[in-house]
Amino acid sequence: MAEPSRRRRRRSYGSESTPLARGPNIHGWISDDGKHDEYLQMWKERKILRQKFVNLNWFTIHQFQFSQQLIEQGVQHLMQLQGHYYPDLVRVFYYNLKSQNGIVYTRVKGIDIILDNDIWTNVAHLPILENTMHVPNDFGDFNKILAYRSFMRNPQQPLPNRRYLLVGNIRMEERVLHYLIVWLLCPRGSNLAQCFEIDLMLMSAITQNIKINWADLISDTIVRAKRYDRGHLPYPLLISLICVYKGVDVTGEKHLSVLRSHEIEESALHQMGFIRQGNLFVRAEDDIAPEDGASAEEDEDIPMPHPTNVAGPSHPSQEYSLETNTVQCVSTLPSTFALLSFYLTGSSSYSLLLHSSKQNIKAPSTTFQSKV
Repeated sequence: MAEPSRRRRRRSYGSESTPLARGPNIHGWISDDGKHDEYLQMWKERKILRQKFVNLNWFTIHQFQFSQQLIEQGVQHLMQLQGHYYPDLVRVFYYNLKSQNGIVYTRVKGIDIILDNDIWTNVAHLPILENTMHVPNDFGDFNKILAYRSFMRNPQQPLPNRRYLLVGNIRMEERVLHYLIVWLLCPRGSNLAQCFEIDLMLMSAITQNIKINWADLISDTIVRAKRYDRGHLPYPLLISLICVYKGVDVTGEKHLSVLRSHEIEESALHQMGFIRQGNLFVRAEDDIAPEDGASAEEDEDIPMPHPTNVAGPSHPSQEYSLETNTVQCVSTLPSTFALLSFYLTGSSSYSLLLHSSKQNIKAPSTTFQSKV
C-alpha cells in the first residue's frame, strides 16, 4: 500500500514574528505611528545640551580641594565621560520618558529602558549607598541666603540682589565647583551665572563630604528636563551609553563626538577671571564680579536663621564666623547704653558704664549638624 503523500507547506517568511529592522528614521525610532507627527513637530529639533567633561586630576594638581571631594562622592566617572552620542536617540529617549510611582522608564527603537540600579552602577558607575541625602527633600530647613553668604569672598558685604544670587561674588573654589555642577552633575542650559537653591545644596554637601543620592538626583533632573519644553536636554552622552547598554541598534545613527575643546580646564577658569601662578590659580586683580545682566533690586532685610538650618559653610573666613559676630554685637551694647547715659545724666554715668563694657563676653558656639 502506497504511503500517503504529505502536503508540504511553503514557508512564508513574511508571516514570521521576527522584529522589523529599525533604521535611523522616525519609523525606527518610535513604534507608534500615531505619535510620528507630534514628534516631528515638537521634538525633532529639540536642543541638546553640549556635552562637556573634566579631568579631576588636573584640578588636584592645581590645588583645588573639591576634586578629591567629588571623587569621594563617586561621580568622577560620570564627569569624565568621553565618546560619541546620538542626538536623535537622546530626543526619542526624552520623548517617550515617563515617571510613575518613583520609577522612570522610556522606550527607544522598540527597547524598553528602566532607570534602575543596574544602569546606575554599570553605565554611570555611581555608588548605591544607604543613608545618603536626597536633594532637595532632605534639606527641608535649608536657607539659601545663609549658604550663599558662607561662600562669598566678603560675607559681610550687603547682597547686591537677594533674588539673583550671582556666582561673581563667591570664592574661586566654590565658583569653579558651581561651574562643574551646572555643566556636568545637574546641568542646565541657561542661568549659569546664578546660584540656584539646588546648586547651593549640592555645594554645601560636597564641601562637607555629605553623601548625595546621585541616582535619584539625575533621574529627577532628567524628568524635569522633559517637562520644561524650552530647556536643553541634558546628559546626552550618558543617555546614549544607556541606550547602547540596553541593546538599542545605533547602526547608521547620526552621532556627535565629545571633543578635546569640550574639556573644562584652564580656558574656562580664564573666562571666570582667574589666572595661573605656578600650580595655583588666583583671581586677577582687575576682576570685577559680573552682574550678568540681572536686574538690580533694592536690598531688603531678611532675618538670618540658626546655623543648624543650613548645610553649613565651606571654611568661612574667621571674620564672618557666627561666634565672632555675636561677640562683636553683644560687646558693643554696653558702650551704646553708656553713650546714651552720657547725654542724659552726664559724664560720671558714662564713665561707669564704659568701664562695664570692657568685660569679656563669651558667645555660645554653634556648629552644623548633618541629618545623615
